[in-house]
Amino acid sequence: MCPPAGLLYKASMVHDRTIGTLDRLKLPLWLRAAIFSLSYFLCALIGSALSANAGTYVSFWLPAGLFAAGLLLAPKREWFWLCLAVLPANFAFDLIHDVNPNPTVITLFYAANVLPTVVGAWLVRRFVAETVTLATLNEFFGVLFFCGILSPMIGAFIGVKTLVTFGLSDTFFKSWLIWWLGCVMAVVVFLPLLLAWLARPNWSVWLSRFSDAKRIEATLLFGGMFITAWHQLVVAEGINGRIVPLLIFVLWAGLRFGLRGGSLAVFSLSLWMAWLTTKYLKGLSPEEISSAEYMLTLQVFMAVAAAVALVPAVVMDERNRSFQRLRESEEKFSKAFRTSPSLMSITDLETGRYLEINDAYEKILGFNRAELIGRSPVELGLVVDLALREQKLAQLKATGSISNWELQIRNRAGELLTFMHSAEVMALGGRPCVLRVSHDITEQRAAAQATRESEEKFSKAFRSSPDAMAISDLVTGQFMEVNDGFPRIYGYTREEMVGRSSIALGMWRDAEDRAEMSRRLKNDGAIQNLESMGRKRNGELFPNLFSGEIIELKGRQCLISVVRDLTAQRQAEQALRESEKSLRATIENTPNVAVQWFNRQARVVYWNYASETMYGWTAAEAMGKTLDEMIFTPEQAADFAQVLKEIEHTGKPFGPAEFPFRRRDEKMGVLRCTVFQIQIPSGEPGFVCMDVDLTEQKNAEQAREQAVTREQQSRIEYTLRLLAAQEAERKRIATELHDSLGQNLLLIKNRAQMALKPAGQSAEVRAQLEVINQLATACIAEARQISHDLHPHQLEHLGLKRSLELLLANTAEASEIKFTWKIDETEKIFHGTAEMNFYRILQESLNNILKHSQAKNVEVSLERDIHEVQLRITDDGCGFDVATMTQNKKGMGLQNIIERVRMLGGKAGMDTAPGRGTRVMVTVPIPAEPE
Repeated sequence: MCPPAGLLYKASMVHDRTIGTLDRLKLPLWLRAAIFSLSYFLCALIGSALSANAGTYVSFWLPAGLFAAGLLLAPKREWFWLCLAVLPANFAFDLIHDVNPNPTVITLFYAANVLPTVVGAWLVRRFVAETVTLATLNEFFGVLFFCGILSPMIGAFIGVKTLVTFGLSDTFFKSWLIWWLGCVMAVVVFLPLLLAWLARPNWSVWLSRFSDAKRIEATLLFGGMFITAWHQLVVAEGINGRIVPLLIFVLWAGLRFGLRGGSLAVFSLSLWMAWLTTKYLKGLSPEEISSAEYMLTLQVFMAVAAAVALVPAVVMDERNRSFQRLRESEEKFSKAFRTSPSLMSITDLETGRYLEINDAYEKILGFNRAELIGRSPVELGLVVDLALREQKLAQLKATGSISNWELQIRNRAGELLTFMHSAEVMALGGRPCVLRVSHDITEQRAAAQATRESEEKFSKAFRSSPDAMAISDLVTGQFMEVNDGFPRIYGYTREEMVGRSSIALGMWRDAEDRAEMSRRLKNDGAIQNLESMGRKRNGELFPNLFSGEIIELKGRQCLISVVRDLTAQRQAEQALRESEKSLRATIENTPNVAVQWFNRQARVVYWNYASETMYGWTAAEAMGKTLDEMIFTPEQAADFAQVLKEIEHTGKPFGPAEFPFRRRDEKMGVLRCTVFQIQIPSGEPGFVCMDVDLTEQKNAEQAREQAVTREQQSRIEYTLRLLAAQEAERKRIATELHDSLGQNLLLIKNRAQMALKPAGQSAEVRAQLEVINQLATACIAEARQISHDLHPHQLEHLGLKRSLELLLANTAEASEIKFTWKIDETEKIFHGTAEMNFYRILQESLNNILKHSQAKNVEVSLERDIHEVQLRITDDGCGFDVATMTQNKKGMGLQNIIERVRMLGGKAGMDTAPGRGTRVMVTVPIPAEPE
């Protein structure tokens, strides 16, 4: 059976002991058994093909290794089905290879193959390992002994006894030896291969980790092994020649590629050598060929090869696992060391210097690792009590360990922390060191201190409380301790009260109040704010609030009680009611402020007359309603409820804030609202909402804003019309200069030239005519330049791109500034006034640069894309402060640029400051339709 067949069977079993990728392929049991039966039959055919000759027995019986591997890999509950699956494969093979098949002989052969293998597998699972992975030498040799030596002996005895009994063999020992060695050969070379690849998890991961160098090495190894074997068995002496060098390759495979690589090399070499030997029979005598004794040489050699390859591989795997376990143990210690919430450190025993610390040092003490390593706690000033440290260090050296001793440590910030220390001496690289664990108990000590302080505070609060506080026996009611509030409220001295009960002293108005107190204490274990009437020593009755709770003091059930005199509170409440009555009258008659009171559920409990006027709801209609039922939308009502919750939580008032609201007649308005917390007459927390109607004010403001907007829009439109009129006037003047004045000047020039032609004029007249000619020529040129500046006619003939380039070229020639430009094609994008505005924007920018920038370099770019055109003009001049220029109302050229950009529907930006040049950016959208 080839390895893929074994892999397929193993994948079909879905065995729990492995976690390989192929093991996740789940197949029904009958299909797994069928695959195993087919694999068994194929292995038998391969073994027969590799045998010396065709006979009753096979000298290289691969099914022995397959069957043993199947039993070792499968759960024991499936053994019966595997044995049953072997039966048809065994019968089919014998029927094919036997001329006169005997059912009895075939059955005995089946028993010889199955029973010993089952026994061997059971012995391995019983005495070696339940899960066989060939992880140790004991497991390796145990599997080879039980499955490779012992069980084949039993099987060979049964098989050869059958051969001799039925006259199929003459010699028992020779036949037994061939049978036994054939099975041993198969188990030795095939069983380790199957176990190594199928019993161990993640073989696919093992393959995927191969580097390119490792793959090349494996190719060289197997290629060299196959070529060397072919040369020896086909070209050279054959099986009886020098085949020992082949052991180098299998040893190489075992050492470099572990058990999987070594077992694959041994199995591959076995198949290759057996096939070459039986097919070529190089260097063998006729006697050796007829007796097939050469197979013994092959079998012995492959057994040695298996030992050479697999024993070092198992040893190395076992060593690697030991190293891995050691690394994992060290890693676990390292992780526990680093992540421990307590301080953990390793220090030198003699010097006390830190060798290693965990992360808690930085978190708790504020020191990082670099600051601590190589220094001692004393050098760092961490230890507060040096004498105690030296004492504990001497104890540690004497006993080797010490635990649970307190020591204060000062952190980096100078704060004192209390730690519970434990330490143990350990050897690290032959050096005595100390492993110390320190647990921060600062909070525990603080909690204990807080408890003591709490008790002290309770004692002080008990003594100094203005309320009457007492501790009394729960059964007898006799006072055990009273504070100063009792004598002050009731008029009794402390000595008169201690040892006597409240009933004996007549502190209750009647027995019913005392009975109610006892009943509630018995049912609830505590009483909170029970209103009752008490009696003072002089017989005066007074209202009070009684609170009490049962406590245990030294195993004795006691009652701690608090009595608060409500006389002053009742008087204050009466005064408050009178004050509220006056306040309500004031609020009710406030004409312009709508006032409402709300309870905690945001329902109206008060609604003044101004609220009725403002919202259109009467007080009777509004009482008990929420605002979403009257003036708010549900969302506004939810926001209002949230505001009330926040006010109750924080105590801070809300507002003033403006909100839209809806009147009862569905008209909308705007109000300014302020909300704050009060105590409403019912006694629970309530809220006051004060609203001022801003609707008329907002309407007036909106009207003013609209008027301002209309005025601004009018100014913009006026500016745009002014620029358009200015451009038209420039064009008219330019035309007049060119057509009228230019023509007249040209006529003057021509007449002067004609007057110079006749001879006979005096020198003085001739000189005057020449001056007139020169002046006319200069005037014509100046008129043409003025006409060009007023209206660039080249736009109509050359287009925008060429006109801009000509403008830049003329400007560069007329100045010492270095100009560079890049102008994209802009034809058929803008027309008419749009092209003129673009031209004027660049012209105005260049004029500003020439007049004010003091620049040496200017870059101009005009780029277009699908949607817009962008003009960028950058100089390295002196720059300027835009804010200052705006305040001084300068920069008309810049304002003209902005207005023209606005006419084009674009936007302009400027980046400048004194001393760092100027950058003007103009972005204009490309119109969808030509202008």
